[in-house]
Amino acid sequence: MATPLPVTHPTYTVIKKRSIVIDGQRTSISLEDRFWHGLRAIAYAERINTSALVSQINAKRGQIGLSSAVRQFVFCHLLERSPLAQAADRAAAGGHEAV
Repeated sequence: MATPLPVTHPTYTVIKKRSIVIDGQRTSISLEDRFWHGLRAIAYAERINTSALVSQINAKRGQIGLSSAVRQFVFCHLLERSPLAQAADRAAAGGHEAV
Protein backbone atom coordinates (compact mmCIF):
# COMPACT_ATOMS: atom_id res chain seq x y z
CA MET A 1 0.00 0.00 0.00
CA ALA A 2 1.37 3.40 -0.96
CA THR A 3 2.12 5.96 1.71
CA PRO A 4 -0.36 8.85 1.46
CA LEU A 5 1.04 12.25 0.67
CA PRO A 6 0.78 14.87 3.39
CA VAL A 7 -2.17 17.19 3.06
CA THR A 8 -1.36 20.88 2.74
CA HIS A 9 -3.75 23.28 4.34
CA PRO A 10 -4.47 26.77 2.95
CA THR A 11 -4.54 29.91 5.00
CA TYR A 12 -8.09 29.80 6.28
CA THR A 13 -10.13 33.00 6.16
CA VAL A 14 -13.39 34.17 7.65
CA ILE A 15 -16.56 34.68 5.65
CA LYS A 16 -17.12 38.26 4.48
CA LYS A 17 -20.30 39.82 3.13
CA ARG A 18 -19.80 41.24 -0.33
CA SER A 19 -22.23 43.55 -2.09
CA ILE A 20 -23.14 42.75 -5.67
CA VAL A 21 -25.82 43.77 -8.16
CA ILE A 22 -27.79 40.96 -9.80
CA ASP A 23 -30.22 41.91 -12.57
CA GLY A 24 -30.36 45.49 -11.27
CA GLN A 25 -31.01 44.44 -7.65
CA ARG A 26 -28.41 45.05 -4.98
CA THR A 27 -27.78 42.00 -2.78
CA SER A 28 -24.96 40.49 -0.79
CA ILE A 29 -23.21 37.16 -0.78
CA SER A 30 -21.12 35.75 2.05
CA LEU A 31 -17.87 34.21 0.85
CA GLU A 32 -14.39 33.45 2.06
CA ASP A 33 -11.57 35.36 0.32
CA ARG A 34 -10.49 32.35 -1.74
CA PHE A 35 -13.96 31.85 -3.20
CA TRP A 36 -14.35 35.57 -3.90
CA HIS A 37 -10.97 35.76 -5.64
CA GLY A 38 -11.72 32.55 -7.54
CA LEU A 39 -15.07 33.94 -8.69
CA ARG A 40 -13.46 37.15 -9.89
CA ALA A 41 -10.69 35.23 -11.68
CA ILE A 42 -13.25 33.06 -13.48
CA ALA A 43 -15.23 36.14 -14.53
CA TYR A 44 -12.03 37.78 -15.79
CA ALA A 45 -11.04 34.65 -17.75
CA GLU A 46 -14.54 34.46 -19.27
CA ARG A 47 -14.39 38.19 -20.12
CA ILE A 48 -17.55 39.06 -18.20
CA ASN A 49 -18.01 41.13 -15.07
CA THR A 50 -18.50 39.47 -11.70
CA SER A 51 -22.13 40.58 -11.44
CA ALA A 52 -22.96 38.96 -14.78
CA LEU A 53 -21.36 35.70 -13.69
CA VAL A 54 -23.23 35.72 -10.36
CA SER A 55 -26.42 36.46 -12.30
CA GLN A 56 -25.81 33.30 -14.38
CA ILE A 57 -25.21 31.26 -11.23
CA ASN A 58 -28.33 32.77 -9.65
CA ALA A 59 -30.45 31.77 -12.65
CA LYS A 60 -29.39 28.11 -12.36
CA ARG A 61 -29.18 27.61 -8.58
CA GLY A 62 -32.74 26.47 -7.93
CA GLN A 63 -33.49 26.28 -4.19
CA ILE A 64 -29.81 26.42 -3.14
CA GLY A 65 -28.69 29.56 -1.31
CA LEU A 66 -26.80 32.00 -3.52
CA SER A 67 -23.59 31.98 -1.46
CA SER A 68 -23.56 28.18 -1.43
CA ALA A 69 -24.23 28.06 -5.18
CA VAL A 70 -21.32 30.45 -5.83
CA ARG A 71 -18.97 28.32 -3.70
CA GLN A 72 -20.02 25.16 -5.53
CA PHE A 73 -19.64 26.87 -8.91
CA VAL A 74 -16.12 28.11 -8.12
CA PHE A 75 -15.06 24.76 -6.66
CA CYS A 76 -16.44 22.73 -9.58
CA HIS A 77 -15.10 25.17 -12.19
CA LEU A 78 -11.57 24.97 -10.78
CA LEU A 79 -11.74 21.23 -10.09
CA GLU A 80 -12.78 20.50 -13.70
CA ARG A 81 -9.61 22.22 -14.85
CA SER A 82 -7.27 20.47 -12.44
CA PRO A 83 -5.47 17.11 -12.59
CA LEU A 84 -7.73 16.01 -9.74
CA ALA A 85 -10.78 16.02 -12.04
CA GLN A 86 -10.42 12.39 -13.10
CA ALA A 87 -9.87 11.22 -9.51
CA ALA A 88 -12.95 13.18 -8.40
CA ASP A 89 -15.00 11.62 -11.20
CA ARG A 90 -13.90 8.13 -10.13
CA ALA A 91 -14.74 8.88 -6.50
CA ALA A 92 -18.17 10.25 -7.45
CA ALA A 93 -18.84 7.11 -9.49
CA GLY A 94 -18.23 4.97 -6.42
CA GLY A 95 -14.70 4.00 -7.29
CA HIS A 96 -11.69 4.04 -4.99
CA GLU A 97 -12.21 5.89 -1.72
CA ALA A 98 -9.66 7.00 0.84
CA VAL A 99 -9.56 5.01 4.04
